Amino acid sequence: MSERRAIVTAAAIVMSGNVASRLLGIVREQVIAYHFGNTAATSAFVAATTVPTMVYDLLIGGAISAALVPVFSEHIAVGRDAELRQVAGTVMALVAVLLTGAALVLIALAPAVVGVLVPGLDPAVQEQAVGLTRLALPAVVFLGVSGVAAALLNARKTFTYPAFSGTMYNLGIIVAAVLFALSLGVTSLVVGVLIGAALHLGLQLSGLRRGMPVLCFNLRHPAVGRILRLYAPVALGLVVSQIGVVIDRNLASRTGDDSLAVLRFATTLVQFPVGMVVTATSTAILPTLSRQATLEPARRVADGRAQVGAVVPVDADADMAGRYTRTLVMGLRVALLMIIPLMVMMIIEREALVRLVFQRGAFSAIGTQRTALAFLFYAPRP
Repeated sequence: MSERRAIVTAAAIVMSGNVASRLLGIVREQVIAYHFGNTAATSAFVAATTVPTMVYDLLIGGAISAALVPVFSEHIAVGRDAELRQVAGTVMALVAVLLTGAALVLIALAPAVVGVLVPGLDPAVQEQAVGLTRLALPAVVFLGVSGVAAALLNARKTFTYPAFSGTMYNLGIIVAAVLFALSLGVTSLVVGVLIGAALHLGLQLSGLRRGMPVLCFNLRHPAVGRILRLYAPVALGLVVSQIGVVIDRNLASRTGDDSLAVLRFATTLVQFPVGMVVTATSTAILPTLSRQATLEPARRVADGRAQVGAVVPVDADADMAGRYTRTLVMGLRVALLMIIPLMVMMIIEREALVRLVFQRGAFSAIGTQRTALAFLFYAPRP
């Protein structure tokens, strides 16, 4: 029961952070809709931010749950925090180097990348997207290092800072848009992305102030190799999903210069219940599942062989396997119980919902109809 209470408490913290982030995300989209609406400028911004998002999702996003949190959790389970700080520091340094290199390459190749991503947009809009892409790419370095820090915090079951990091990111975009939209135009949104990414990282680092990773570059550490091995199969799946993103943007760009803007606003509404329910539940139970699936801490500590590289499988321990199954089933039940009724209600009231949330300023009634139609087809995804 104590473990269940811990999971429920963690889920409540994560859900609170996600609710705040999603609500500010809605406000962010309202600000964008008010100032720029369903226009080519908004589509250029969407194309520009797609590139760093894809890089982050491919190199960091999947690694957090598949590799970083499980490996970090193993070190914590056997009380090797000092070694964990060195491993996390190595991963942070590696991520910073890889993402900086990727950003520099993509900045140089931005015209070609944008040409593949959104070939259907008007040439002037594509040129605008190229400039915005180059400006936005440095944000991926901040977000990547922040992702490693968030994985370390989650492994330590410190959920508050990662849960509210999205709030800081959204706040940066909102403030920049409000202050600079008239003077900088759509460039103000990319300035907001950079500010938000810096705030995102700053919040994670503040959570680690009493256990800051030791920056080093020890690529030969067994835990680093284990992280890479765990991430490899996930990376293959993510490559396929990113190809899907490219195809989605490519086809959408051929249906009008406002198409990417329409899809962005529709996706925002779809992601609200996903972030509020599914992400919160999965993030809260992941460290517990990682321990139950890969470790038997009591046996390892008792025999004096607390070696991270010599994990004792839990398959032989029926009680531990049962606890893993019960935890997983509980998480699935909580997610489904909450998200299905919420999504059905949103589908039924989709046009009224879009009108209520977005239709003001530069966002027109035609934009409402197009966004509601896109939402109808996007909604079953969760």
